[in-house]
Amino acid sequence: VSGNSGVSTDDPASPSLMLTAQPNPASDRLFINYATRHANAEISLTNILGERLMSETHSAAGSGVVSLNTSALPAGIYNLSLSSGKTTVNRIVMIVR
Repeated sequence: VSGNSGVSTDDPASPSLMLTAQPNPASDRLFINYATRHANAEISLTNILGERLMSETHSAAGSGVVSLNTSALPAGIYNLSLSSGKTTVNRIVMIVR
């Protein structure tokens, strides 16, 4: 997993959390785009059984891209989430072989 932070999202009209994943379905690599107005946001990937496969915390508000190597994951449906405070955004991600 690798990532970087970008510009902060200071616009009060923007959603407090944004999360997208591309490509979806993915095979070997998934690019996770995120933005948060809050510090200590956590990105996590869980399988259908709820087992956490990946977790990464970003201490500063802002945006970035996380590159996730999915080549070792079996084909299936996964839950990608971004959580900060009491707010969580979820996306369904498919891994294909």
